[in-house]
Amino acid sequence: MLTQSPQRDGDIEDLQTLIRNCSAPGIPAIKYNLCIVGDIRTGRSPGRGDSTYSTWRLKDARPCRSSKLGPSHRINDLESRRD
Repeated sequence: MLTQSPQRDGDIEDLQTLIRNCSAPGIPAIKYNLCIVGDIRTGRSPGRGDSTYSTWRLKDARPCRSSKLGPSHRINDLESRRD
């Protein structure tokens, strides 16, 4: 949004509208990038030097447990949604 692009001004106006719409009913805070399931990771991978990287590998994933958000989803469901 900070770069000079054709849609920059529209993006800023959309964000201002979002803030106004949340403020009107008294919502005190908003989150721009909401991710209900959190950051899904399957472990860590070796990085440069002694560092490690947070990693996601479908083949290493296990089915999710049920949660308050709904029934568990199988890994095959996730794989079928990949582009």
